[in-house]
Amino acid sequence: MFEWFKRLRRVAKQLTVAPRTEEKIARNTTAINLAPYTPEPKAFLGQLAYLHLANFEILTSA
Repeated sequence: MFEWFKRLRRVAKQLTVAPRTEEKIARNTTAINLAPYTPEPKAFLGQLAYLHLANFEILTSA
């Protein structure tokens, strides 16, 4: 059993992180436009206010 622990330690010391190459770094450099997926501020704030009101009503009835 102790030999198994010794072998486990040797394997753990040999683990290393793979080096990053220029290809991997340059692969995801384009910017993503999230504007089509963001809600309008008025609609977002209205839904947020309704969520707070609903949570307050649930907590007061409990």
